[in-house]
Amino acid sequence: MENLSFISVLEAGALRTLEGELKDEYKRILLAIKEAIDFSGLAVRTLKLFYDENIFIFDEFETGKILIALGNKEIDIEKLKEETLTKKAPAKEKKAPEKEEIVEKPVDEEIFDKVFEITVKHLSAFGEMVFENVLKEMKINKKNCPLRVFRRFVRSLENSAQMIVGPSKAKEMSKEILDLIK
Repeated sequence: MENLSFISVLEAGALRTLEGELKDEYKRILLAIKEAIDFSGLAVRTLKLFYDENIFIFDEFETGKILIALGNKEIDIEKLKEETLTKKAPAKEKKAPEKEEIVEKPVDEEIFDKVFEITVKHLSAFGEMVFENVLKEMKINKKNCPLRVFRRFVRSLENSAQMIVGPSKAKEMSKEILDLIK
C-alpha cells in the first residue's frame, strides 16, 4: 500500500504491524489516544489526526479490531480497511512470534453485579430492564469485557437513564458506576 509509513492492527490487546515500522513515538501517541478514548467513555469509532501533509488514522472495525495507520492525506480509509482485513502479518524468519503487548485487562465479572445494583438503585423498577437491554444490545460478555467496551456500556446506560430520571441523575449514576473501576 503506497503512501503509508506503517499499518498496524490492535486485536485482543496485541498490536500487529502489517507494513512499515511503528516507531516508539507513534506507539506512545497510540497509547495516549487509546487511553483518552477509553477514559472519555465516548463511542469513538474513527479518529483522524492531520498534521503537515500526513494523517494518523485510528479506526475501529465492527469486529473490535482497531486499524492504526500513518501516511499522506491521500489515503482511502475504506479501501485500506478492506485490504487490511485480508492482509496477514508479514512472514518472519523462524523465530518465535513477537507480540507488542498493549495491556487491556478485562473488567471483573463481579463489577457487573455492582453495576446492576447501582442501576436498580437509581432507576427503581426500570433499572433491571435498562441494564439487561443495554447488556443484550451491546452483546457484552461479562466474563471477558475489555475496559473500553465497559466504558461504552456505562455511557449507554447513562443515555438510557436520561430518559427516565433526567440528565443530572443519569450522570450521577454513571459517575458512581465508573468509580467502581478506579
